[in-house]
Amino acid sequence: MAQLLSDGRWYSTLDIIVGAGVCAVNSCVAELRENGIAIECRRVGKDRFEYRLAEGH
Repeated sequence: MAQLLSDGRWYSTLDIIVGAGVCAVNSCVAELRENGIAIECRRVGKDRFEYRLAEGH
């Protein structure tokens, strides 16, 4: 997942599921954060979230 996010673009939950082949995006984000990788999250609309690798990582 970190490799997918490494270009700095925003990715939806579905983009990550398809692109990184993971099912539990929130769990992967939490694991990356626990390992010192800064992941940004933003809400887009009512029920959609997007993620990206924070600048400088």
